[in-house]
Amino acid sequence: MLQHTSIITQRFTLVIACSVAALTTVVVHAQTAKQILDKRVETFTADLHAYISYWADADQLVVQVSVPTDGERDRVAIFDFAKKSVSFIPGETRLLSYNRDTRSFIVGHSVCNDPALAQNCEGHYVELVREVRVEPNAQIVEVRRFGPGTPPPNPYAYYPKQGLFNPLGSYQDGYLLADTDPGKTFLEQDQALLERDEGIPTTWIRPGKEPLRLALRYDEETDATIQYLPFLDKFLLRDHDTSGSSDTNSHLRSVWKRPYEYTPFRLLSRDGTIEEIPYPRFVFDYGIANPTWQEGHGTNFSQFMLTPAGIVIQKIRESGSTFYLFQHDQLYRLTGGGTILGHQLSPLPSVNIFTLTQSPDGCKIAIEHPKPGFLHSGARGLYLTIIDVCGEGKRQ
Repeated sequence: MLQHTSIITQRFTLVIACSVAALTTVVVHAQTAKQILDKRVETFTADLHAYISYWADADQLVVQVSVPTDGERDRVAIFDFAKKSVSFIPGETRLLSYNRDTRSFIVGHSVCNDPALAQNCEGHYVELVREVRVEPNAQIVEVRRFGPGTPPPNPYAYYPKQGLFNPLGSYQDGYLLADTDPGKTFLEQDQALLERDEGIPTTWIRPGKEPLRLALRYDEETDATIQYLPFLDKFLLRDHDTSGSSDTNSHLRSVWKRPYEYTPFRLLSRDGTIEEIPYPRFVFDYGIANPTWQEGHGTNFSQFMLTPAGIVIQKIRESGSTFYLFQHDQLYRLTGGGTILGHQLSPLPSVNIFTLTQSPDGCKIAIEHPKPGFLHSGARGLYLTIIDVCGEGKRQ
């Protein structure tokens, strides 16, 4: 059965307090930009370089890091935002994967199985791999251990070997599959998109369930990264600006038959219904849209996040904060303050920020960024910071 799409009209469920007028797309720039207010948020920072991260719960972030004070060794750290503490899983180990269905982590490390070759052990390593859970208070519970030569579960084994698909992040949730016409080459189908704006249908494939056709054009979500939002139990089908691609921007196409100027952001529910969040007009109203938009190309922001506090966007290459919060029809520039773990963060850094992940409660965002006054992409020049956008904060 084809699932229908609903358009959010006044309030985004119970969490995003912003009006349709503030989100509807706009063709003409605002004559006078509205005033942006500053809002201070709670932050937690450590002198660690993160490679990959997953949240164990709303406060604990499990991260593979490189520790500068430990010879750049790979370790798995547990950031506890509530306690403002960092602990480590014992030993030199790596974070290999995360199973959202069981909320467990696969971690492993290498040891030399020939002590005589301790100085040059290349080719003589044994991988020690474990599945663990991180309980409250950073307690590590070992679920199982994989013996030498026994590979851990492959999180990608259930993906199709051919065709276009977009995973939803867990085995139980499956993936979105592009229903391409088997009688046409991809080039022929792509030509139909360009000439007649015919969309590629999408089917949701899940183990143990019938395939579900969605009211969704796969060609609009081809390059999208899907984010699961536990606090809503829904999937955000795109987490970055839609104005930079001809698949999602009417200004970049000669034929466009869709009812919107830019592809909206979408939330997929487990029953297959889709809610549409129109392109945020506030980037124009507050004068933070990039000038290249006037020429019909470029992007106005990078990351797009839904939080209980409102919509958060991340901008790049901008002086001042790179994070903005749109809350109750007002745009705030997020700033951080205070000295945490000996590092000063006021305001939040504005260059080379990498957004890592969002907490299950939707409130906390983990980012990696250069140290103040040290613009360098290496491990020694980076901090890992968690910011809380849902705290009361202080308006400046």
